[in-house]
Amino acid sequence: MPSVVRYNKTFTVFTPTYNRAHTLSRVYDSLLNQTFKDFEWLIIDDGSHDNTEELIGEWINKNLIEIRYYKQTNQGKHVAMESAVQLAKGHLFLTLDSDDACTEIALERFYYNWNLIPELDKKKYSAVTALCLDEDSNPLSKQRYKIFDSDSLEMKFKHKFETESWGFQKTDVLKEFRFNTSIVNNLIPESTIWFQIAMKYKTRYVNEYLRIYYRDQPSLTNSGLTYKIKGIIFYNTYILNNHLNYFKYAPIHFIYYASKLSRYSFSDVTKIGTIFKKLNTIYAKILFLACIPIGIIFFIYDKLKALTGSLFSN
Repeated sequence: MPSVVRYNKTFTVFTPTYNRAHTLSRVYDSLLNQTFKDFEWLIIDDGSHDNTEELIGEWINKNLIEIRYYKQTNQGKHVAMESAVQLAKGHLFLTLDSDDACTEIALERFYYNWNLIPELDKKKYSAVTALCLDEDSNPLSKQRYKIFDSDSLEMKFKHKFETESWGFQKTDVLKEFRFNTSIVNNLIPESTIWFQIAMKYKTRYVNEYLRIYYRDQPSLTNSGLTYKIKGIIFYNTYILNNHLNYFKYAPIHFIYYASKLSRYSFSDVTKIGTIFKKLNTIYAKILFLACIPIGIIFFIYDKLKALTGSLFSN
């Protein structure tokens, strides 16, 4: 895919998709109805084998909004996102998943809140993040932001903010932090990138409900455990190697991350010794070793659950 350097749009709305022809109209209709029009819709198809390509072709021919469509072999959302960042024509990069929707003022409000940040301070910020509604237009959670200028690390570990949220990042900032595309056909959590960004840039949080989150769909690609294991190991190794300074705020979180590492190390994907060697501080190694008994319990539970499911399916 060619790289685009010159920005001529305010927003790139990016949608990764995989066999979602039946839900993509939610995104399309949402974008048609936007009150703010300076955007492009960039779609990367992660190897769909339904009628996604034909459907998007129809919308491109209608020419009601600017749409760019690319198709890749099935590699995972993180690979699609890495390509999209390089292709983006918008200064601001907003991911809208293929099974969700947004309010008609979403882009307008994002741009408004971005411009409330003083111009001299904007270089310190990378994002604006808002809240979500469910498919019945109710707040997805009762949690609301109490801190309005922070970052995703502090929000998760220090302020215990767990609600599904939605926001854009500056495209130039996303180009500074790259997804690990050497791991394909696995789920690499986007938090891997958001947490790296959080170490350098702030986010403006706003108590506005701009995304409509639907809970009726499976994940973007294959949702089986094998599909996730390498990504889980990569993510949890990253957390232990880079963010143990937040342990004092959320010890249970980090014990959970460490136990998941040992839990999946008993699979055939990655061995426990290999994971241990990838932990780069003595504190991460100690926590990992201390949590192995918990990981063993989880592993046994997984095996019993799989066995029980197999027995009932026969």
